[in-house]
Amino acid sequence: MIETRFHGAPVPRLASFLAEACKATLLPAGKDCLLSGIASLEKATSGDLSIFSNARYRAALRKTQAGTVMVTPQDASEVPEGVLALVVPQVLLSYGQIAPLLYPEENPPAAIHETAQVDPSAVIGANASIGPYSIIGARVCIGAGTTIGAHTVLHDGVQIGENCTVSDHVTLSCAIVGDAVRILSGARIGGPGFGIIPGPEGPTFIPQLGCVRIGSRVRIGANTTIDRGSIEDTVIGDGTIIDNLVQIAHNVQIGKNCILVSQVGLAGSCSLGDNVLLAGKVGVAGHVHIGSGVIAAAKTGVTNDVPEGLTIAGFPATEVAHWRRQVVMLRKLARRKAEHESTRRSA
Repeated sequence: MIETRFHGAPVPRLASFLAEACKATLLPAGKDCLLSGIASLEKATSGDLSIFSNARYRAALRKTQAGTVMVTPQDASEVPEGVLALVVPQVLLSYGQIAPLLYPEENPPAAIHETAQVDPSAVIGANASIGPYSIIGARVCIGAGTTIGAHTVLHDGVQIGENCTVSDHVTLSCAIVGDAVRILSGARIGGPGFGIIPGPEGPTFIPQLGCVRIGSRVRIGANTTIDRGSIEDTVIGDGTIIDNLVQIAHNVQIGKNCILVSQVGLAGSCSLGDNVLLAGKVGVAGHVHIGSGVIAAAKTGVTNDVPEGLTIAGFPATEVAHWRRQVVMLRKLARRKAEHESTRRSA
């Protein structure tokens, strides 16, 4: 069950209202019910919405007591009698559209906390909120409706667009942020990159004179770091989603609507096209370009340019079909070696 102390009381909605909101078909036709919560298939009651998005839970679907279950057309026949089916092409996508209608996010009241330090030259938009002990530097611009959490630091000159959410303990410097961006706790954005060059008297630090430019509707996960550029800027395209614990180095260029899963590491001056998906722990070498639409499986190591549209895996990265053949071949070789050694010992 959803804990209301954290997410607030739900707003009751008719199943027909939710169906209209996500362009779903409600079955049986002409039936309706009032939904006042979201719960799993196993724990749902007649006033709850539940979802079926994984075949492992088919038995639970057949026994559920939910008021309404969101399913795909091929699974609608599995919904028990007396339970409404909210039929959609993609369950999780539609669920993401209607869950906020039942549990709308509560924004803090627009206010600047008395403990916050705001430089007189900063420009704060209408209905913006600044949390306790945050520091807003000189010439900072914060757009209308933006929320800044507690203990967050916006260094001189930082610009943040409208309707953004910057959580607690975030640091931004040398950064220009678009609208409707969400930055989770602990993120560090705009710090100097690893501009170190070995020299005869030891390493020399190269000044990092660029900035970070973040587009609109970007989400940046907790404890992620994005370094500013050395000369060219580090750029994050519109609609890109970055998970927790991701490292993005100086001069990196990321296109629109990309997805970077936890522990991805992008070395300096690499670039990604649009709609690229990098699974967990993918590493990309410096100055490498990954084309639009590429999907990289978990732990892939990308050391050379990748044409657009490929699915890649392994280290060094190769097309996924080739990588699978490599894995099968290695397993066969290992098995043959083990069999040979076993035969030799028994001889």
